[in-house]
Amino acid sequence: MSKNAFIIEHAPGKQNDQPGSHYEVVNGEGKVVHRCASEQHAVHWAKEQGMTPHLSKDRHATDIHKAEHWRAV
Repeated sequence: MSKNAFIIEHAPGKQNDQPGSHYEVVNGEGKVVHRCASEQHAVHWAKEQGMTPHLSKDRHATDIHKAEHWRAV
């Protein structure tokens, strides 16, 4: 299992009274391993699991295989 974690904002549309955004912690294989209400909590959770969290340099970039889109925190 990869020790990298990618923090991705999931912001559903505001149609039909959908709830607000949340953050997903995605492992190196692209699997969502945790969901949090805030980016800060997602980073903290990933660190507690021994992972290296990465945040997107561009909030719309979600391709975890393009290293230039991410920065480690």
